[in-house]
Amino acid sequence: MTKVLFVVSAADRWTLRDGVVHPSGFWGEELAMPHKIFTEAGWETTIATPGG
Repeated sequence: MTKVLFVVSAADRWTLRDGVVHPSGFWGEELAMPHKIFTEAGWETTIATPGG
């Protein structure tokens, strides 16, 4: 069986080397749509988050 691991970060900002801070995160669709497609294809999916 094909398996996929989604790793979702809790990071809410990126700080560049020069000190400039940019917001970060993910759109729900960036996780939901691949999850739906892989699950429908019969793949075993696991989602890992910092909180477990």
